[in-house]
Amino acid sequence: MTNGVPAAFHHLLSCIDSINVKLDAEYSTAEITVDKISLVSMKHKGAFADSTWTVDEDVVAEKVISKDDAVTVSTEYTRATKDDYYFVLPQDSEESLQGIKIEYTVNTGKVSETLSPTIYFKNIIDGFEMSKAYTFNLIIGLNIIKWDTPTVNDWTTSTSSVTVE
Repeated sequence: MTNGVPAAFHHLLSCIDSINVKLDAEYSTAEITVDKISLVSMKHKGAFADSTWTVDEDVVAEKVISKDDAVTVSTEYTRATKDDYYFVLPQDSEESLQGIKIEYTVNTGKVSETLSPTIYFKNIIDGFEMSKAYTFNLIIGLNIIKWDTPTVNDWTTSTSSVTVE
């Protein structure tokens, strides 16, 4: 006799599902391309014991997670990161240097300029929680980047069955 036993998997890490970009409607005549997106100053080492993470202070200065080719920004959200998850240790975002660095080029027809601001996580979220997936939506204008409230979902939808004989 074979019976299946459902087992829910709760991931010990967090992940960034995607970073999406769109053009601020006020600047719809500008041509904007995202050249590179990186995560900056993220803690990347830790130990998990007794249901708790202890995160080391070591940080990765910059980790590029953008697509290989530039992304043209339109008035609809477009994924600007690779199609994979980026795994993140659960951590607070209190550090002033943790964030998303975005390099983009603005072409108004008369002037072309490349900008590379950093959007700090401490202004968007309190931190990365275990077993959560994060999606960040950025709205790019000529001289400002705004963001919608990030989407945070439980990252626990994977289930598997174990056969017991």
